[in-house]
Amino acid sequence: MSLEVQDLAHRHAGAARASFRDVTFAVRAGELLLLAGLSGSGKSTLLRTIAGLEQASSGTVRVRGEAFVPGDAHALGLVFQTHELFPHLSVLANCTLALTAGRNVSSTEAKNVALAALTELGVEDLAERSPDRLSHGQRQRVAIARALALSPQVLLLDEPSASLDPLARQDLAHAIRRLKRRGIAMLLASHDFALLDVADRLGILADGHLAEEGVTSEVLAAPKHAMTRSVLEAARGSWSQSRTPSGNG
Repeated sequence: MSLEVQDLAHRHAGAARASFRDVTFAVRAGELLLLAGLSGSGKSTLLRTIAGLEQASSGTVRVRGEAFVPGDAHALGLVFQTHELFPHLSVLANCTLALTAGRNVSSTEAKNVALAALTELGVEDLAERSPDRLSHGQRQRVAIARALALSPQVLLLDEPSASLDPLARQDLAHAIRRLKRRGIAMLLASHDFALLDVADRLGILADGHLAEEGVTSEVLAAPKHAMTRSVLEAARGSWSQSRTPSGNG
């Protein structure tokens, strides 16, 4: 397995209840697990805990069979919902900074790696622009390219389809399919089903734990838990509106 999460739990300091508890799942190379749930269900906190930005109360995270060390961007990359691009740097500089400053990669090599990542996401023509001159969808793909430039084995994406129009959602879906073909394992958290068609597996986070997880078509066809049915019913409208004729192709 590329990513293994075992009995993970998190509680904010002073909180009466855990953000989530006993969360266990695995994601294979080239597979995408869509973690769905209503707003406030703890999806973003779970991703931040897996990435080591929040301290787990208990449990383990392993990447390719090894305990994950927070800060190891080669093992695991996190793409934030708010993108977190540096506004004073160009798109290209945003994508090369971690390579040159964090890994001592030469500026020439870093530029080549960054341009390759931008090309894979279809935004290489934006390399010299500043982030404030990009659309929301373009910023999303640049943020993914920045993470991809560090060659992570696992990619975590927090609400990547939020505020995207249908065309931008379709572009993002195509980009994710390409990343899957490269063998990157992905965990995608969302409160809607805009990218459900590219998900191999579907997990439902509700009431502080992973209520259900399995092959997407099977969970949709026969949800086993009442809370799963509630989440699916709440999300079904946004999923239907966001689907495109391309389906799984």
